[in-house]
Amino acid sequence: MSRVRSAELSSANPWSSILCIMHRRDFLGLAAAAPIAAARVASPVIQTASAPSLRESWWQTLGRVADPVLSNLAQGTLRANMPVEQADGADRRAVTHLEAFGRLIAGMSPWLELSSVSGAERQAQSRYRALTQQSLANAVDPASPDALNFTRESQPLVDAAFLAQGLLRAPLTLAGAMDQTTRKRLIEALTSTRAISPGFSNWLMFSATVEAGLKLLSAAWDRLRVDYALARVERAGVSDRSRDLELRRRPAAIARPPAFVGSLLRARVRDVLHRLDLELRIGSGSGRGSRGWRR
Repeated sequence: MSRVRSAELSSANPWSSILCIMHRRDFLGLAAAAPIAAARVASPVIQTASAPSLRESWWQTLGRVADPVLSNLAQGTLRANMPVEQADGADRRAVTHLEAFGRLIAGMSPWLELSSVSGAERQAQSRYRALTQQSLANAVDPASPDALNFTRESQPLVDAAFLAQGLLRAPLTLAGAMDQTTRKRLIEALTSTRAISPGFSNWLMFSATVEAGLKLLSAAWDRLRVDYALARVERAGVSDRSRDLELRRRPAAIARPPAFVGSLLRARVRDVLHRLDLELRIGSGSGRGSRGWRR
């Protein structure tokens, strides 16, 4: 794992002597224990006289995962403080921050949307709701040092979809409570991911999820991208890989193909023709997606 270069850390950062030698797991553990909190969002004082219940353990664990990302992004210090770990030869500096934020929000948004919690958990939930709203504002603010990348390389399509999924899972707490400036900027950011060509795979569903998020935000959305992805899922049935495995398991069938091989070939031809038909429809339409939907 790569280390964080000390030259990249601000001298004003009290963690600079620590972060230069630690991994992301240390960032998660240390940040949760460190006294960091976004401006105007105070951390609740939680005192328990006895061992926490199973539910308390779960939402406290959620806090240890969420705090490093949300507290830093809400303050505009995520890029400065978050270590970037990657394989040798890779460069994920442009995509790792949206990856962390989008996937975190997709996972915790159902809890943020809950209205049935109380006590210390309610305090923590209110804090994380406020942190998430401020993080969303900074993520799409061009003037913020933590403005996130939605267009460079292909990975942002995936993580923008996770972010959109988070909005869909918390339509009142996140999408409904968003200020108009942040809403407008987020719509622009999600729309910009259309420039990324999805692979002819589950990536089609990432594009469809982004469009669903745009619809939730009352923005213009592309129904064809959604229909195309759903049609692929519905028609997939047995995947190409499964078909190949079936043929490998039956070498005698390859030497003397029975009727089922002809059925597979006919299904494959129909699948290809259906794909070409959809691509031609997309390409001959109003211009939406014709460039991004050719593999």
